[in-house]
Amino acid sequence: MELDKFIQERDIKVRDTEHLKVIMYFYPYLRSVSGDERLLPANLEKILGVSLSGVSVVTACFNGVNDNSQPPYDNVDLYIRLSNNIKIYVYGRNQKHLVELKENQYSIFILNSSFDNIVRNNGNILIGK
Repeated sequence: MELDKFIQERDIKVRDTEHLKVIMYFYPYLRSVSGDERLLPANLEKILGVSLSGVSVVTACFNGVNDNSQPPYDNVDLYIRLSNNIKIYVYGRNQKHLVELKENQYSIFILNSSFDNIVRNNGNILIGK
């Protein structure tokens, strides 16, 4: 599925270039696009550095948080909740002050398109720093 069609069908409100960057990176891994329910968890496993075998995606939302979860930072670009209750908040920008996250909570900051450098800091993950 092409990106434009995906955005239109999901009625995603693209806020800015950082939000679009996150959508472009993650949408091909969604089961509804790829037909493979393991692609997104396998990709997240590499980024987070934790085992997600046997875990499935309960929700993946580009329009903000779609349950009562409280994100650690405002304006989340992608919210993912996994079947083991891990919550992942993806941002296309860095935060000046990293907060300590709750248990089973991760924040991913995609700083540029280079995924060669991944820095993990108490659940806060900086990519491409």
